[in-house]
Amino acid sequence: MTAHSELLLEVKNLNVSFSTEEGIVRAVDEVSFELRAGEVLAVVGESGSGKSVTAMTLMGLTRSPNARFAGSATASRLTSSVGARMGVWLVLIEPSLSD
Repeated sequence: MTAHSELLLEVKNLNVSFSTEEGIVRAVDEVSFELRAGEVLAVVGESGSGKSVTAMTLMGLTRSPNARFAGSATASRLTSSVGARMGVWLVLIEPSLSD
């Protein structure tokens, strides 16, 4: 992979919060990353760290009147250099099943 690989996804200072009866819940706080052609990105973290909310927000699935967003996400073309459709995959893992 060259240093000049095409930038496919750039996320800068993503913040996602939700208004609840108990107050504001900050689900994602200042997340930034880039994904270039030919790269694979895996987001790993503790339970409740915002991995799923980050992925769901980028896929447009975090739509709620109680949700608030800040930061930016820029995606370039949606096909790879070989013409195959790119995908964003969210793999939810039940920790008790991984023993």
